[in-house]
Amino acid sequence: MSKWVQTTVQALALTALPFIAHAGSAPTVFAPSEASGLRDQSQSIAGQALDVTTARRIALVIVDDASSRVDGTIEQIQADQALVLQLAEMAGNDPEILAVHANLLGVEAGIETGLIRVLTLAKQSSRTLDRLVRDNPEVGGTYMQRGLNALHSPPIAGRIQIAIDDFEKLSSGAFDLSAASQAEVRLLLARSYIKAGREADAQPLLAEVAQANVPRWSDAAQTVLAGL
Repeated sequence: MSKWVQTTVQALALTALPFIAHAGSAPTVFAPSEASGLRDQSQSIAGQALDVTTARRIALVIVDDASSRVDGTIEQIQADQALVLQLAEMAGNDPEILAVHANLLGVEAGIETGLIRVLTLAKQSSRTLDRLVRDNPEVGGTYMQRGLNALHSPPIAGRIQIAIDDFEKLSSGAFDLSAASQAEVRLLLARSYIKAGREADAQPLLAEVAQANVPRWSDAAQTVLAGL
């Protein structure tokens, strides 16, 4: 898996989805301003009484940092994996945190040099994510983590349709997403369409974000649109 798209939650004004009874919980998010504090918490989680949401946010910061390291080592990634597993256990084997751990296996696959080890890690990552989605269909975070994994998997893995399916599911109204999370998912869906060669499907989603005139997201959407 190559470098993840770096996404953070910001306010976005987009057309509201039609009302649908929500059956699932939204993926966990954290604000950029919270990242430093969450990193500090990750350094001393032993003995802390963490609620599930905080544990999820710490796990998300860990995987974001791991995936964006320029010169990350196997030892660093494996330490991250151990820490996230500890968080999962503290949160009662929370499926969203376990999905983050599965994505850390994908990050490790991206820097491994041995072919057999790369294939083993990639298979373990994808199969774990598939199981977590199957067993926890009401947890939006499992779809988000699998979608990100599938979007950034190499084309030879053949998982881009999974990314599309997961982001379409998240944006369908079946999950209680905030406007900001809806926008994040739509942007990820557009990028998935583009990777699948479906530029015509991506354009209206990108235009919607671009026309919202919101710093960073609008600029990013305009950049992607200009390249189509």
